[in-house]
Amino acid sequence: MLISDFEIIKYDELDSTQDEVYRLWRQNHKSKIVVLAKHQTAGRGRNKKVWESPEGSLYFSMLLHSHDLDNFFTEQLFLPLVVGLSLLELLKNISVNCLIKWPNDIIYEDKKLAGVLCEKKDDAYIVGVGINVMTAPIDSAISLSKILKADMPKLDHLLTSFLEVFLRRLNCTNKFEIQKELNSFLYGKNEKAFFGNELVFIQGISDDGGLIILNGEKSVTLYSGEKVTLIRKLL
Repeated sequence: MLISDFEIIKYDELDSTQDEVYRLWRQNHKSKIVVLAKHQTAGRGRNKKVWESPEGSLYFSMLLHSHDLDNFFTEQLFLPLVVGLSLLELLKNISVNCLIKWPNDIIYEDKKLAGVLCEKKDDAYIVGVGINVMTAPIDSAISLSKILKADMPKLDHLLTSFLEVFLRRLNCTNKFEIQKELNSFLYGKNEKAFFGNELVFIQGISDDGGLIILNGEKSVTLYSGEKVTLIRKLL
């Protein structure tokens, strides 16, 4: 796939770029679309969490079909993690070095800079991305403007650069190289954390995108985004 294969549709305001992509898809719109909004009134993250979406940051969603993806990209958690790696590469190119917090957040110095939401709709996937560019809506987040202070990239440039990186990564069929890269940039790897009330040790990412933790002497793989809290974040 190439960027030229996609139609980019821009809005000043939407309830949610995810919902708009879904509406267009239901209306039999062309399959390869990207929806971009300056402001969302009902943006959301995983598990129906609210994604604060003030104007000045980057919010977009894109539609992908299963037949455009290698089989392992359609596994439960692998696609959002590959989106995350694409964001890491994009940000590194503007001298912002981040980590991936499993399963869908991009972290800069312990604060959230970006988030990913992937939703399956029949044979299609809607991939949503939000990057805090000008503002960070909550204390636990950070924006590019605070990190870079000057030489801020344009939103259109960020979008185009992301699409270039992400579409190139979709052509990579070496699953284990991707897994290795994910483990190199995993936030909290080799650290102690709480999983519920239990003390665990974060080991890494499995070959199907799960989070491997060590609970006592038992290795457990998590798949549904259960809350794992680093101990140092509680201090």
